[in-house]
Amino acid sequence: MNVKSPEQPPTEHPGAPLPAVSALPLLDRILDDLPPAFCVACQGVLRLAVGPSGVFVLSSDQARAVDDGEPLDADLVAFMLAKAAGDTRNLLADHLGWGPFVDSLFVVEQQLGRTPAAVTTVPLDLVRSTLVEGRPAVSERQLAAVRQLLREDRFGSWAFCLPGDTIDLSDSARNALPRG
Repeated sequence: MNVKSPEQPPTEHPGAPLPAVSALPLLDRILDDLPPAFCVACQGVLRLAVGPSGVFVLSSDQARAVDDGEPLDADLVAFMLAKAAGDTRNLLADHLGWGPFVDSLFVVEQQLGRTPAAVTTVPLDLVRSTLVEGRPAVSERQLAAVRQLLREDRFGSWAFCLPGDTIDLSDSARNALPRG
């Protein structure tokens, strides 16, 4: 098995096309089943979940390169998560004057020999409770503002969408307004 691990970490280039969305079927299914208050978006192999309990950037040990389907190195995914968490915090601060802590979660679907140290590792079966449980940290007003930014395509590279046969979060009505 080849594992993609570039010598140089990826960087954002102004004007570069958005990365293709990569399916993470088990994680995507959990995210699609979050309570109505949650807002979910994607960016390549990364997922963003914003809900009453906080702001989370997630990916999985099942992340694969879009171009050839090869597994991505766990340290590369951890780097991408940490960078996206910082970028997301900055976007929130720039657009909303609100800079919350953004948790970066590396979801483990299979037992790894070692896990990346730069991010929090969460077993797949604990993802939902990790996202949903906890004291309220994000107000309804802040959630509405995040949805508005996503709806207007003004939240960096994050977009309402997840690939795969099991879910389709590209429906703006589902994501733009609180469900329930």
